[in-house]
Amino acid sequence: MCLLFTVLLSQLIAGCNKSSTKTDNKVHGLQTLPGAWEFRLGYGGYSATGGGTAAPGNGNIKRFTDNAYWVAYEYVVKDSATYTLAKGINPETNIEADAMVLNGDTNSPVFFHIADDTLTIYHGVTAAGGTVKKYVRIYTPEDLIKMDN
Repeated sequence: MCLLFTVLLSQLIAGCNKSSTKTDNKVHGLQTLPGAWEFRLGYGGYSATGGGTAAPGNGNIKRFTDNAYWVAYEYVVKDSATYTLAKGINPETNIEADAMVLNGDTNSPVFFHIADDTLTIYHGVTAAGGTVKKYVRIYTPEDLIKMDN
């Protein structure tokens, strides 16, 4: 199973060529990444529970600008990175999808999908210990600009 996953990942990375990378992350509207998103649902991985849900106000937040993001747990920032956008085949869904390339690491793209007010982030393949996490938009980029000023 690990060998199959490694082969699929290699093909995925080869499919994320430079010509498909978006150099301008400045995207606008509700169906875009910039803004703040709060965790609501997760599943997969090797946890005994198989995942779970979280109530609004849980403080597990991902905040995106046009080229950077921050991750907070219980409202405390724990991680940050820069990102660019790319496209490739999501190994979980086998469908072409948007991906974040974090800190220029093209070996580990993070696939995502936005529908309505929900951001779905795929980390690997759930059958191989990967996770799927869903976040709900809590602030638009415009809201965050007002809050930062």
